Amino acid sequence: MPATKIINVLKDDTYDEILSLFITAPAEEVVFVLPKKSRVFGKEAHFAFFSEESKKMDKKISVMCSNPEVNQLASRFGFGVLGGKTAKATAINYSQEQ
Repeated sequence: MPATKIINVLKDDTYDEILSLFITAPAEEVVFVLPKKSRVFGKEAHFAFFSEESKKMDKKISVMCSNPEVNQLASRFGFGVLGGKTAKATAINYSQEQ
């Protein structure tokens, strides 16, 4: 089974579409790349359900999103959060050194 599957979520993707992709992904970890606002992960209940499913399936979920509210919810439900303010600050500091 592949270690990681990246799923790019578009703002108009439906909850059922993304849930199906998650369930059928043959990977130990699924990374959702999310737009700032989307129909999926727009509600706390979506995070809760994906969290429950990830535990049942023994899959880790991480998200990458520029919306701090989404990142906060993801973190609260045990998802890994990639990027965010820390990554931007690091990139800025690195580019200033050169």
